[in-house]
Amino acid sequence: MTDANRELEELARITRQVNEEMRMHGEISASTQQRSFDAQVKNATGIQNATAGLDALAGVVVALKSAAMAATKAMTLGAKGASAMNGAMDSMVQAAKMAAVALTLLVPGGPLVKLVVGGLSALAVSAMETAVELQKMANELGDKLFKSYQDISKSGAAAADGMGGLWSSAKKLGLTMDELGGFATAIAANSKDLALFAGSVSDGRKKLGDMGAALEGSRGEFLRLGMTMTDAIEGQLGYLQLQTRLGNSQKMTTAQLASGAKAYLIEYDALTKLTGQSRKDMEADRDRAMQGEQFAAKIREMQLNGQGKQAEELMKMNAIYSAAGPKMASAFQASVTGNLSNVDAQEANLASNGQMIETTQKVIAGQMSYTDAVSITGKAMGKTADEVGTVLGQFSAYNSSFGPINEQLKLAQLAQGDITTKMVAIKEDQEKLLKGGTDKFLEYMTSLTVFQIKAFQDTQDAALNRLGSSVDMNNLLMKMARLAG
Repeated sequence: MTDANRELEELARITRQVNEEMRMHGEISASTQQRSFDAQVKNATGIQNATAGLDALAGVVVALKSAAMAATKAMTLGAKGASAMNGAMDSMVQAAKMAAVALTLLVPGGPLVKLVVGGLSALAVSAMETAVELQKMANELGDKLFKSYQDISKSGAAAADGMGGLWSSAKKLGLTMDELGGFATAIAANSKDLALFAGSVSDGRKKLGDMGAALEGSRGEFLRLGMTMTDAIEGQLGYLQLQTRLGNSQKMTTAQLASGAKAYLIEYDALTKLTGQSRKDMEADRDRAMQGEQFAAKIREMQLNGQGKQAEELMKMNAIYSAAGPKMASAFQASVTGNLSNVDAQEANLASNGQMIETTQKVIAGQMSYTDAVSITGKAMGKTADEVGTVLGQFSAYNSSFGPINEQLKLAQLAQGDITTKMVAIKEDQEKLLKGGTDKFLEYMTSLTVFQIKAFQDTQDAALNRLGSSVDMNNLLMKMARLAG
């Protein structure tokens, strides 16, 4: 029996069923109506499943209407940005999927023809779906970049290089798009120092990016020490701030700044390990110290006299003394200038038998390391606290003459076993981490993160290059919205 005869017999069978249902019930069931319609269409045109195909086509119209309504909603609510039309784009993909189903159902032909048509339709829909997803990603990234650009403009860091320039600076520093918000915040927080450093905030932002590029090969080392790229950037900004306050940064090359920033990050990591204070806390203590007229003047004098290295040593000493307490920090800062009219300095030097001011002056003269100076002072204070403080303190008569016993005991505890020896051990441990190979899991994650930074940046670059297509797509969807309205 030929295919044509089989189809005629099927049509005749369905027709008999229609007549029987009419005779028995006075109406035809929905399923019988569908089979009858499909059989008649197939007999006349060769198209199978006509009802399902027409339903799919109706779905296309609904999905297109949905896309138009999503675009209308975005326009009505005043949604701005490249991603405002992402919902409408999803509806467009849904329309394409339904159109592919309709095409497969309505094209005449046998199983092989249906397979080919269905496969081609699926490929077309898949390509469109991929393109739309990439476009949506480009829209979202574009919005993030534009928002960060608007944020840095408020602190004066925007320039003629525009959004691309901001993204270029961020990439040089090892950041991906998700970290741009933190970068914009860091730029705003350090805008004044960036302006002093480079003559304008935007030029400072660009030079910071150049420093990051020079430190690209050190990213793995920072990661092994437990830092994120954001931590590293904040450390670089802290170093720039210090060098700017000392009047050095404008004279230094990018290579010198990068090398100095790396050493600074490693040194403050060591100080964190020694004192338990974070780098941010120590930088905040340094800023407070620099607000003092006498301390700031002395640091500036040393810088003008070519004692920049010793000035930096004093900053590290300030970090350790500040870890012991505010009175101890105040005493040290006054001792830097030899100012014994300061009450805190008088008490601390009485408690240390004059060692605070003596060792501090030796550091200024380049005759002693900062770790030896603090260690000697701490041990001297601990001796006084143990011999005198344990008695006078019980009568509330120690602090008023010798200074806070609790701060002195903290410093003494740091000095036990020799701060210099402790710092040597800390730095030896750091060296092992910096070289790598101490822990396979740390190596796995370091390698993965370094690889991901570049891979993510390349992927995001490719997505951002599609932003031009977003304009065309949004224009189309907006036209659809107007027509739908």
